Parts: sequence; C-alpha cells; structure tokens
Amino acid sequence: MASQPSFVQRIRWYATIYAIRLLVQLQKLILNNLATTKPNYIKTYAILPTIQNNIFLPPSWKKGDPPLPLLIDIHGGGFTIGAPAVDNRDNRLLASYGICVVSIGYRLAPAHKFPGPVHDVALLINAVLADADLPIDKTKVAIAGYSAGGNLALAAPQLDNLHTRIKGVVAYYPSTDVGRPLSKRLETAVAPAKRKDVLIRMSPMFRWAYLPGKKENLDVDADADVDADVDVDVDDPLLAPLKADRRTVCEKVYVLGCECDLLCTEAEEAAEAYAEADRMMGRSGPRVELRGGGRVGWREGNVTWEKLMGMEHGFNQRLVVVRGEEKKLWQRRMVEMHKNVAEWLFREVYV
Repeated sequence: MASQPSFVQRIRWYATIYAIRLLVQLQKLILNNLATTKPNYIKTYAILPTIQNNIFLPPSWKKGDPPLPLLIDIHGGGFTIGAPAVDNRDNRLLASYGICVVSIGYRLAPAHKFPGPVHDVALLINAVLADADLPIDKTKVAIAGYSAGGNLALAAPQLDNLHTRIKGVVAYYPSTDVGRPLSKRLETAVAPAKRKDVLIRMSPMFRWAYLPGKKENLDVDADADVDADVDVDVDDPLLAPLKADRRTVCEKVYVLGCECDLLCTEAEEAAEAYAEADRMMGRSGPRVELRGGGRVGWREGNVTWEKLMGMEHGFNQRLVVVRGEEKKLWQRRMVEMHKNVAEWLFREVYV
C-alpha cells in the first residue's frame, strides 16, 4: 500500500515550498537585473495578468529587422517552485543565436494542481502567438522546457491543436511520467558521483503538491507502491506525455536526459515511444548515432535523443553547488548543450 503523508509531513512540505519560493524571488530579483542575464523586457497578458513573462532578443537585433524565429520557454521546479527568471542565463544564450525567446510562467501547485498548469501554458502560448508586438515569424515556432517545464512543453501543445502551430519541442531532462513512483524510478537511476540526486528528497513533495488526491496518498518514501487514492488518471497524456498520441505531439522532438538523474529513464522512454510511433506511421528514417564532442544518443527521423553523460538534474541551473574543475565542466556542457539545441532548431524547425 502507498503511504499517506501525515499532517506534520504536509506542514513540512508547505514550509519547504514557501521557503524555496522566497529564495527563487531573490534569484529572480538578481537575474532580472543582472546585465548578463536580464531580459530585454517583461510582459504580462490579460488572460493571466498575474504571470510575468520574460522576453529575450538577440543582441544585434534592432527595430525594423526581419522577424525572428520564436522559442517559447517553460521553467521547471516540480510544478511547485520556480519562475521564468530561473531560465534567464539559458535564454540569453539561446537568444544570442538569433532567436526571440519568450519565457512564460504558470500558476503553481499546490494551489493549482494538475491539470491547471498545462492549461495555463496553453493559454499563454496562444497569447504569445497572437501578440502582434513581438518581432516573430509565426511560421517558425518551437517550444522548450526544463524538468517539469519539459513535461509541460510536451503536454500543452496537445491542447487547442497547438501542435499544428508549434513545429518543434525541446525537452530538457523532463518528467514524462509524473505518476511513476519513486521506487520504480530508483530501480534504473544512476546516482551522481559526489552527491545524492536532488530529486530523491524533492520528488515526493512535488507529486503530493501537483497530483489531486482523495487522501493525499502520494508515495512519500522510496518503498511506497503505486498510488491508490489519486484523483487523476496517471496515464493521462497531459500528465504522462510519453503515453501521448504521437499525432498530438509536435512534429520535431529533441529530448535530452541527464545520466545521473531519476528522470533519465522516462525521458529516454518518451523519445523511444515517439520514434516507434513515427515508424508505425511510416514517417521515420534510419537511426543515426550522435557522434563527436562526447555526445551519446541518436537521431531517427523527426526524433532526437541525447544523454548528457555524467550530468545531474538541472546542472545548468545549479552551478552554485559545484566548484573548481567540476564547475568548469558543467559550464562547458551547458554551452555545448545549447549550441547543439540551436543548431537542431535551425536545421529541423526554423526552415
């Protein structure tokens, strides 16, 4: 049987969530004002007026230039913490390749449980695509997200036929099967060399916060079994996009997983599922192994999978936890990762 979190445990989780949110607000203040990471401007949309969205333009762009390809970014944080500013460093780097990046937010759990954030993201995607003030080419649109944001980037385009307007999706170390118990994830997980996987402690809290439940019976330890009292179908493709109908997922898919990450297995499973569906529909091609630069993965038709060897969940946004040569390695891999993503976008999506 699955364990039920006690009242004291729930209080601890609430306290943890709001303590982390305070730190995120401090991070937001810094990153939104630091010269090297601040957005060009911040915008809200009437459909969700409390959500601030960060806009990044290429350094060389000026008014009157041709429209830019668009990348809509979705931040992570277990659907519970986080903000667009957390992705500022990544988005400033991606914008430097000649892309307009719009980093959108969404209302957070536990106040806004599944499927609320999925619908928030769909609403804001529609608002961005309808925004005549953005200097974008609406025929060249992609979406990307980190961790929980990767889940939302794969899920939200299933709504409102958005997958027909968004040609490509990049999912960085995504959760593609949110209902998967921690115990099952641990069976295939590769532990980081120097630290405990940050998600081992956090993922039960995130599940409890995001998944509606009759008794909040949500897998609070590694020995817990499948949830018995969750008020949601854990196979819902909006929750588990690896189980989505391939025809409702963006045509071009690039999934990246970190080797030392609880979510790596399900990220790879999603890529394999999409490639298999493409084969069944006769729209695939021969599998080509990624080579050069220490890359591990493959490309098959419209689907690309890459495993970032030795990297940990959220490594590009957790540089403060490492020092010395390890920090240099993480920084280098962050730059390489975004260079590869930008090249993929211009080769596969912005054509």
